[in-house]
Amino acid sequence: MADVQLIGVSKRFGSVFACADVNLEIADGEFVTLLGPSGCGKTTTLNLLAGLEDVSGGEVRIGGRVVNELGPFERDIAMVFQNYALYPHMTVAENIGFTLRLRKRPKGEISARVTQVAATLELEHLLDRLPRELSGGQQQRVALGRALIREPAVFLFDEPFSNLDAALRVRMRTEIKELHQRLRVTSVFVTHDQEEAMSISDRIAIMRAGRVEQVGTPDEVYARPDSAYVARFIGSPQMDLLAGDLVTTLDGGMGFRVGGLTFPVPAGTASRLAAGDVDMAIRPEHITLDPAGTGAAVRVVQPLGPMTTVSVAWDGGLLTARLPGMAHMAPGQPVSVGLDPDHLLFFDRTSGRRIHP
Repeated sequence: MADVQLIGVSKRFGSVFACADVNLEIADGEFVTLLGPSGCGKTTTLNLLAGLEDVSGGEVRIGGRVVNELGPFERDIAMVFQNYALYPHMTVAENIGFTLRLRKRPKGEISARVTQVAATLELEHLLDRLPRELSGGQQQRVALGRALIREPAVFLFDEPFSNLDAALRVRMRTEIKELHQRLRVTSVFVTHDQEEAMSISDRIAIMRAGRVEQVGTPDEVYARPDSAYVARFIGSPQMDLLAGDLVTTLDGGMGFRVGGLTFPVPAGTASRLAAGDVDMAIRPEHITLDPAGTGAAVRVVQPLGPMTTVSVAWDGGLLTARLPGMAHMAPGQPVSVGLDPDHLLFFDRTSGRRIHP
């Protein structure tokens, strides 16, 4: 196993930078996800780490060794691709053991390692089958097995679940996480699915326009996003971001006025906010709706079993609350809106950076 360092790494295609000045340290045995929308540079960054693309600037280090000039097979990495890339004419056992055969390992060693890996991934009963006889999830596990048998220093995953249906993606997330907990091999995972990233990662590197916007644990990027971009990208439903004005309330305190409603701002928070353009944000689960009150009206109700999302609007404002259980509300119903003051965040409207807390 090994640690990974990307130091000022960039990749330019002509005059266009696919990624620029990427700095990221991944500890030995850590599972880190590169997360972001299509075109943000996450797959290019993974390819630079794998040696599938040459860096335009910076250093890639694996286990403390600079690997910029080394090919993929010299970097002691194993990569799992989106499309599985299994050989259709080979059985499961032959696909898993293929890289060891390329290395001309003894047949007995290959057989023993294939058996061991197949047991780890619960593929023992499928070893004689061809890829076309397998489900999508089984094919993905075979691809994992082919990577695992090499005993690499680093695992790289390029959106490996994107071709699977929703239920199977959830199952494969669990299997990947269990596998990592057992083996503790340094792993770098690429996805555009924030729920996927939150569920399996030790830390998440959120990318935007070829740069790393924030790196942190799932809890950190969810509860304390560094920017409005991260705040809106992480979480479902999205964090509510309200454009308004800081005002003095009748009792001499400070409030945040959004259209026709003013929300109280804790005194300790108010003293930290300088005058200027500020946006206030809050997670949907920290919003309360009182059906006995007024001031806003329900627009859309989406029951989801264990929770219900309710969009509400008022003159100049709109937000989405996440309520526990089955909330029985109807479109047009008047409600009052409450925001938990302990979970308010404030962002500079120009730069998008978090101001407080």
